Amino acid sequence: MMNLETTDQKQEFHWKIENSAKLPAVKIDLYGYVGGSGDGFIKGFNSSEFVKEFRKIDSTRPIDISINSFGGQVYTGLSIYNLLKTHKGKINIRVDGAAMSAATIITSVPNATVTMPLGAMMMIHRMSVFADGNADDLRKAADELVHLEENVIDIYAQKCGKDRDEIRKKINAESFFTAKEAVEFGLADAVDETSQVKNIKSPTGCFINGLPADSKYFEHAPADFFTAVAQAPADNVNPPPKKETKMDLAQLKAEFPDLVASLQAQAVQQGIENEKKRIQALEELALAGHSDLLEQAKADSNITPEMFAVQLVKAEKAKKAKIQNSIAEDAADLKNVQVDSNLGFETADAKAQQAKQTQNEKDEQERAALVKAAAAQFNK
Repeated sequence: MMNLETTDQKQEFHWKIENSAKLPAVKIDLYGYVGGSGDGFIKGFNSSEFVKEFRKIDSTRPIDISINSFGGQVYTGLSIYNLLKTHKGKINIRVDGAAMSAATIITSVPNATVTMPLGAMMMIHRMSVFADGNADDLRKAADELVHLEENVIDIYAQKCGKDRDEIRKKINAESFFTAKEAVEFGLADAVDETSQVKNIKSPTGCFINGLPADSKYFEHAPADFFTAVAQAPADNVNPPPKKETKMDLAQLKAEFPDLVASLQAQAVQQGIENEKKRIQALEELALAGHSDLLEQAKADSNITPEMFAVQLVKAEKAKKAKIQNSIAEDAADLKNVQVDSNLGFETADAKAQQAKQTQNEKDEQERAALVKAAAAQFNK
């Protein structure tokens, strides 16, 4: 009977390169998220950290890579793939648990031999992207995603020697492969039948050869991938609340510069759109004879359309009051002139008083209408 060596010791998220001259081959460990960081918030490996150490390797030295990754960022996978592709020395890759999604791009390096112990797995599926913006932005993101997916299919086809349509069917179906199935399909080159990894599923998550993983990655995985089902320990039935970890802005910028830059760009664009909207509302509210007031409001971003409407009402009232005062002065000489009551005419004072009351009512109605219109325009 063959004694299988188990390799299910506890693993941790990390990556490292051992480039000692005493070793027969350079050793590279890639455990964790493709696009993460060795000491970052998301544990794993990324192209910027990888290339810095990889450049120190003699291009003719053999390389032994151990990988256990549930996937991540496609562009990071492609960057590492292209770096390994330029290496002239022999490359051996061991799937030390799982190579899924973007990690399978790395294992598809054409100048590498891929070995999988029993219990190891691979998974390929369609790509996804997070996108926002208008319809044109979303169409552009979708077009780029299709183009990227076709490039990855080309990489798989070169590795497997399979027809592109056959590979596309496997991708569309989100396909999981055992070690033997991966060799049969061409994603791997050999099965190490002398060792076996143990994949454990528990009520709170999964462990792939000792590396903890979220259960969501294995929703469509065959049940026989998991050789044991662990029960939750009694002391985890009511686990203590997790301590909230707060990240300040400096740390966020250091660990996720692309995310911060994207959020800043979105904020700037939103500010531009809001200012355009404000200016448009101001112009639609503007009244003839108050162009100076409109220009002042445009220049001051703190002036809302509602505030501008109130300013217009006050300015218009002041303008009309000035006109009324002028009319009143011109009519002063007629103040005490009486007319025949039999003709039904009023005194000049009575007519002026009635006109002033009517104008005040009209001004108040105009002010209310302007404020209401301003609010409606800005909230469109």
